[in-house]
Amino acid sequence: WTLRTPFVAYLCNCDEKACMGMMGKDKGSNVMKKGHTLPVTDGSKCAGCGTCVSACHFDARKMSPDN
Repeated sequence: WTLRTPFVAYLCNCDEKACMGMMGKDKGSNVMKKGHTLPVTDGSKCAGCGTCVSACHFDARKMSPDN
């Protein structure tokens, strides 16, 4: 959810099927704003397990063949 820029009410990480904001958006309300950044992983701390990929329901995480 966001208020007018630059104020952020909170960053949403909920289940899309149960999200009141997404339900409103589906009905034409403009309550959600797209973020313009992605999380960054410190490669030196990455174990290469892929847990972050499967946990991210935004599909924002990918495993690199180099890691």
